[in-house]
Amino acid sequence: MRFGGNPFRDLEVIMNIAGPGGLPGTIEWDDLQLRDGYRGMRAAMQSSRCIDLLGVAFPQRHPGARTRYVLYNPLMVRTAMADPLPMAHRLLTKAWLLVAGQPVGKAIVPIAELIDQPPTEPLAAFRRRTRLPLVGADFDPARARRLDAITAELVDSRTVTGG
Repeated sequence: MRFGGNPFRDLEVIMNIAGPGGLPGTIEWDDLQLRDGYRGMRAAMQSSRCIDLLGVAFPQRHPGARTRYVLYNPLMVRTAMADPLPMAHRLLTKAWLLVAGQPVGKAIVPIAELIDQPPTEPLAAFRRRTRLPLVGADFDPARARRLDAITAELVDSRTVTGG
């Protein structure tokens, strides 16, 4: 994605709005689709861990690419995400968002800034405006290669079968 006036116009940016680094959650390597004991929160936490690793895998798969991969966590944002929840949970979540959430117009500013002026490194992670260190299990290169290989295999098998 490129915007006019970008001093980094030779760079492309993948902006992944997720929950990078340090949030609770594990990857169920033997059940990535969580067919056994699926719960929405469990799926959300696992997907955050997977997104971190796929971000790590991107520059490994595409060394020297002009694309910058940014993992970004805006924390609480007042959106309609709670609308499909059961009534009690929806009301509680919306009340909490009114107290702790930031409006979308405010949450989007640092995202736009990172797109306009991307980091120089191939991968960077942020929680709001705070840069996160790319260390620990959430950003482990070996785990990233493992997930990337599984993902490529799944995509290839669906392409072959037309599924």
